[in-house]
Amino acid sequence: MKSKVTYYRCQSCKENIHCDGCEKLVLKYLAEEPEISNVQLDLTAKEISFDTTLDADTLEEVLEDAGIYLA
Repeated sequence: MKSKVTYYRCQSCKENIHCDGCEKLVLKYLAEEPEISNVQLDLTAKEISFDTTLDADTLEEVLEDAGIYLA
């Protein structure tokens, strides 16, 4: 299932890491999640697109573990 989420805050930002670093960390973390594939991150729009079979609650937990908090 193709999903697109908008997030309001990246945990890395409060740690003063530049967006390029954040993007690499988030993409690396999500690439390790077997239920998520084809991840695309748009930092300007604060959107992440991906394919997943996870339910909404589990997906939110996985994203929060990656430091991404949903809008």
